[in-house]
Amino acid sequence: IKIEDFSIKIDKETAKKKLSLNENDIVIGNVARFYKNKDHKTLIAAFKIISQKLQSAHLLLVGDGPLKENIKKMAEELKIHNKIRFTGTRRDIPVILKAMDVFVLPSKREGLPIVILEAMAAGLPVVASDVDGNSEVVINGETGIIVPAGNPESLAEALRVLISKKDKANQMGNNGRRRIAQFFSF
Repeated sequence: IKIEDFSIKIDKETAKKKLSLNENDIVIGNVARFYKNKDHKTLIAAFKIISQKLQSAHLLLVGDGPLKENIKKMAEELKIHNKIRFTGTRRDIPVILKAMDVFVLPSKREGLPIVILEAMAAGLPVVASDVDGNSEVVINGETGIIVPAGNPESLAEALRVLISKKDKANQMGNNGRRRIAQFFSF
């Protein structure tokens, strides 16, 4: 990827405001089509756990697809819909990533997910499922946390760690950016 595309001159506060979020909101973000393999159900279940413990947590879901309405319904049934932003398809992904504190990709199956490369290029720590290409890009404990696929409790715990240990999360984000520059940039 072009790493310089993710070195935009916008601060986190401004990026959050563009998405109607407050500067103190903790933003967990995901960019993915709403398909079964992307496993939004596990993400919603994990976010339910996080949101019960952390009132300032918000989930930002970017993308569209055939399962979007099902996921919205699940969020309503779990009574967490007011903490989730469904943005639809966006063309300003570098700005969207700047609004996030942690990026998450809980897929059941992946090749080499470009969105993880983009999140890491933006300097975000990543929580990803231990499938296919995710663990080739995300170095567990160094650039993010790898968790078992389909396990909301493990996903929630990894997110909790990165939210509660900001220095560690920032270091992982910096490490990720360097990794992308070294191995995955033009």
